[in-house]
Amino acid sequence: MKFNVDSNILYSFLGGVFLIVFVLARKWNDNKMFSISVETNGLVIDEELEKGIEGNEYYYPVVKFKTTEGEWITSKSRDGYYPQKYAVKKEVKIQYSLEDHTQFKIKGADTIIHLIFLLCAAMLILYSVYAYLTIIIPS
Repeated sequence: MKFNVDSNILYSFLGGVFLIVFVLARKWNDNKMFSISVETNGLVIDEELEKGIEGNEYYYPVVKFKTTEGEWITSKSRDGYYPQKYAVKKEVKIQYSLEDHTQFKIKGADTIIHLIFLLCAAMLILYSVYAYLTIIIPS
């Protein structure tokens, strides 16, 4: 049996697999980092605009929150957004790590992007399987 795969089919399949691995790795990292964490309210006090490596601009929310020990923490989010997602003085639910209080994530912030990535991955993989089957089983 000879396998003849077009490079577009292969790249589509590998792109879909990469997106799935990216989402799973991010979820695994979040579960590891926030395995011992606390949920609380935070206040967005600023939005820092930074340029990414490729020259794209992202807004990073700076959030102030109070820990269970009563200590006030001000920290910049690890996730950037464009366009600006959070208004200054907006209250948000956050989850912070008890091991490092400056490590936090805004609840629900990355759920939508993960769903979009998984949807794109499914579409790429389905396209590549369909295209491959049309080559193997001609009409």
